[in-house]
Amino acid sequence: MHYLRSYYFRKISQNNYNSIKADFDEQYRLRQEQEKKQRELGQITGNSKRRSNTQAKVIASNLNYRNIFYQALPNQVFTNREVNAINKAIGNINAVTNWSLNEDLNHRAADIDQIILNNFTQAEVTDWRNQIQNLPLAMTLSELKEYIETDSEVSKSSIIDSILQRANQQQGNNPPAQNPQDKIKIMSFHSSKGLDSKVVFIPGLEEGVFPTQRTQQSPGLLLENARLFYVAITRAKAACLISYSSRRTINGTFTNMVVSRFAQATGLQFTQQANNQVTGQEIAQIQTAIADL
Repeated sequence: MHYLRSYYFRKISQNNYNSIKADFDEQYRLRQEQEKKQRELGQITGNSKRRSNTQAKVIASNLNYRNIFYQALPNQVFTNREVNAINKAIGNINAVTNWSLNEDLNHRAADIDQIILNNFTQAEVTDWRNQIQNLPLAMTLSELKEYIETDSEVSKSSIIDSILQRANQQQGNNPPAQNPQDKIKIMSFHSSKGLDSKVVFIPGLEEGVFPTQRTQQSPGLLLENARLFYVAITRAKAACLISYSSRRTINGTFTNMVVSRFAQATGLQFTQQANNQVTGQEIAQIQTAIADL
């Protein structure tokens, strides 16, 4: 399988970046105008702007949101289902009332796990456990709160580094602990939104892969893919490596591939990679870009 790869650097390819951003911003603007017209014609409803029944009842009954969870509920206002939901929230509040933000995961991990188990699906519980298993037990609840609330990978890593540094100081001359967050993350275009990384890899930029055959038949989906591609390349703080394959094995058959329209839109020059590897010179360029951050 042959790969052709190009590099996108924020500093040395700023003109390309501005061109791509302007193009995708224009596509996004046109899409917003189209949706506005559809909404005016009643083709798209504005359900997202409607208040929930519970919120409407709170406002109509002139209730205080905080009092709902700390005082007896008024009669004949909420349905049984709403009362059950409120009571579950009250149970969670009571469970953490005596907790301190200075406590650490070593003391509260099991309690937090039980609350997650009582309120979420098994899939969500599994996801939570996968996320928390690499966090240091010395992490305080205050640090955990900050870690969960931020979408920045830089901020998350900084929090972990601070905890490990504190733990090393308490242990004396022991060797520094390794940050468990120092690893390669594999995610979808959608999942990358709001995150960032020093180096980002975007493979598979071929017609039929991205965009898919189905997407190519829909202008709206193409615009969405263009936006996602823009989001993905701008996650890179230092360098973004984008690549496509000239041939792939699809359903057991070697197929010649066509470079994605999105890769072509970058205006970057793709080059054949020897043994599908990054050269020493390219590695040096990337390291320089990282050092300049």
